[in-house]
Amino acid sequence: MSSGLSRRAVLRAFVPASPEETLVRVASIGASCVEAKGVSCRRCGEVCDENAIRFVPLAGGRAAPVLNPTMCSGCGECLAPCPVSAITLLARDTALLARETARLETHA
Repeated sequence: MSSGLSRRAVLRAFVPASPEETLVRVASIGASCVEAKGVSCRRCGEVCDENAIRFVPLAGGRAAPVLNPTMCSGCGECLAPCPVSAITLLARDTALLARETARLETHA
C-alpha cells in the first residue's frame, strides 16, 4: 500500500528548501564516492529526476560520477541515497566556477 509520499517529499522534511533556494544550490559529488573506487553504486544517478548525474567509464571496469551543474535543480534528492554521504549542496556559482577551472586545467 502506498503512503502517498514520494522520496522527494520525505527528503524535503530533512532538507527544507524554498524554490528560490534550489535555484542557487547545486549538488557536488566528493572524492569519497565509492563508484570511482570500484564499488558499483550509482544510487544518486538513479534518483536524479533531472538526469544531471551520469557515470563515465574508467579503466578497470570502474566509473566516475559526473554532475552537470547546469542541469542540477538543487533539490537534494541525491543526498539521502548516498551510502557514504559523498554528496553536498553548494552555491551554484561556486560549482560552476569549480567545473570551469577543472576543465581549463585538463586542457592546459
